[in-house]
Amino acid sequence: MSLKYGMKGEAVRRLQKELKKRGLYAGRLDGDFGKKTRAAVKAFQFAEGLLVDGVAGHLETLPALGLDKKPTSEDTIVEVLDLDMDAKVHMIETMSVFEDNPDSMNKDWEFAGWFDQPRRKLDGSTLAPKDRKKYAAENGLEWDPLGYSRYGDDPGHVGLSFGFIQFTQGGGALGDLLAAMRKKHPVVFDRIFGADAAELVAVTNRSGGWEMEADRDSPTGHARRNPRVQPVGGADLWREPWLSRFEKAGNHDALVEVQYEQAVAMFFDWMLERTARKFGITSQKGLTILMDRSVQLGVEGCGDLLERYCDRLIGRPEWEIFEYLYSRVKSRGWSHRLRKLIDSDDVSWYTSYKF
Repeated sequence: MSLKYGMKGEAVRRLQKELKKRGLYAGRLDGDFGKKTRAAVKAFQFAEGLLVDGVAGHLETLPALGLDKKPTSEDTIVEVLDLDMDAKVHMIETMSVFEDNPDSMNKDWEFAGWFDQPRRKLDGSTLAPKDRKKYAAENGLEWDPLGYSRYGDDPGHVGLSFGFIQFTQGGGALGDLLAAMRKKHPVVFDRIFGADAAELVAVTNRSGGWEMEADRDSPTGHARRNPRVQPVGGADLWREPWLSRFEKAGNHDALVEVQYEQAVAMFFDWMLERTARKFGITSQKGLTILMDRSVQLGVEGCGDLLERYCDRLIGRPEWEIFEYLYSRVKSRGWSHRLRKLIDSDDVSWYTSYKF
């Protein structure tokens, strides 16, 4: 968190206190970042050879004042705020750079075999999905198709995945999102999705798991689909005219807002109860990291990750918990996300929330 002109609060008061100890600030310790405070910050920056901009940033000025970037002592500035929807959305937007856009669609990749193994030839070159089974047999490799790959023995489909965190049709998240959209913005929703809008919500919210097979005479000829992954209005959702409709929904501001609200309800709030409370994670940066892990690993997976590596660190400073976690997982493919969030200037250890 950077402190600048116009801000008020305990964080500013502690900044004034430190500047006063150095003889740079002669005003009252009122927690009001006014002209005198800005002048004192500039004087300090000039004396230390820092950028003279009058902003007490957490990368240079605050650490130089002994108000460290990593909150490890009682002298560190920490702003404690209420955890409202705007704060949650800001953290979700910060981690969403690793995800997709609100209009993104994962149409057919799983089904088309892109995640079957092996993905590369022995020389390291890419292996096309249609060639993987034959290549594996010819080279003594194990061919491992996903359960719903069309190259497998009993192909199915997971359905459409849509949105910035890929709400999935087969798992039910897409149905939850569509129901929330239609409930909040019925006129907009029905205009975008057309005459089959009600059926769309009904089909994607059906109950039943993967063990429930669909009619083998379905339009694609593939049977192993759960009840949510069925045609609507005579077409699968990963085909037209549905793709164009979902694209419009992903570019409509009111419906995009619902995506964020659902991300809060389905991931963020559950993560707070499942993991953040247990480990005492309250900072903006720490909660953003947990949200990122919850989206990629699932909320339960995020909790299991911290319990596996960080159980003995409960009560330690948050930055220490996550630096240790990184040291244990840095060989994993997703560790770059953790590293970038730890180093991010968009979220801070300084800002903490009450919840």
